Amino acid sequence: MNWRKRFSVLALGGVMAITPLLTGFIDQKITIQLNGTEKEISLSGETLSDALEAEGILLNDKTWVSHKLETPIEELGDKKVVVSQERDRVIIVDGQLKKVRVAGDTGAGILGAAGIYLGEEDVVLPSRDQIIPSGTLIQVTTHRTSKETQEREIPFTKETVQTNELYQGDSRVIQKGVKGIVKDQVEVTKIAGQVTNSFVVASQVVQEMVPEITQVGTKERPKLNTYSKVNFQGKKQLKRIVMQATAYDPSAGSRTAMGTRARIGAVAVDPRVIPLGSKLYIESADGFQSYGYAVAEDTGGAIKGNRIDLFYGSNAEARRFGRRNVVVYVLEK
Repeated sequence: MNWRKRFSVLALGGVMAITPLLTGFIDQKITIQLNGTEKEISLSGETLSDALEAEGILLNDKTWVSHKLETPIEELGDKKVVVSQERDRVIIVDGQLKKVRVAGDTGAGILGAAGIYLGEEDVVLPSRDQIIPSGTLIQVTTHRTSKETQEREIPFTKETVQTNELYQGDSRVIQKGVKGIVKDQVEVTKIAGQVTNSFVVASQVVQEMVPEITQVGTKERPKLNTYSKVNFQGKKQLKRIVMQATAYDPSAGSRTAMGTRARIGAVAVDPRVIPLGSKLYIESADGFQSYGYAVAEDTGGAIKGNRIDLFYGSNAEARRFGRRNVVVYVLEK
């Protein structure tokens, strides 16, 4: 072989032999952000895990690393590796203090690790993207908007109508009032858990309001005589009572409370007002035909106080009498 060719081969072989030896001495470095602080470290070993261990960075199952630990060192290139270890943090959310031990460097990362999920309008101090050093208090003020269904009542109105069927001063309810019910869709804004604004976006009536209607009387009351023109067959008047009278007929029964035969002239009273057996004279107070002489012999469940029930011989007569005021004179026996 030509000596020049032999020298070339030897020289080339020498370079090839030396190249692997030089590669092992290349000092490859990478920037690492450890718990919010950046530093440059030399990479040694075969994987990122080897390099971190060589740097004395302890890892556990709760340490967060931006790259997979098994990433080969030659693939890291000039990439920055972020490592965040567990640390004690103090967080105040809407005034409520919470102590946690979590990994994370930024406000958002720490809060996410602590299970506190932020809305777009929530305010975080320091800011959610800022790296927060250990010992720094993190404050969160929530701003939330939600839609709620609320039910409200509409009080019923009261109306009055006049009628000549009732005397002046008398009234009766002819239609009961019913309150209305409305369901509102309400948009509610809360800051730090407190309602700061709400407005109705839609409403639905689920129960219509019904007004209460009351009739009031316009009929003029008859003037009552201060004394009767009847001489009561010479008997002395013991008491004079203005009473409300109704009428009943033989269909109510054939015997009175005193055991006597039900008949015209036998009337029902409240014994606390008029004792049973009392002799009476019953005079109309409104121009209707007076009932005349009677005896208090019967009682009734609805006859209480200044009420009296007059016996008539037929249902037609009883219905014609209806309900009206009378003047009852209690006479001596």
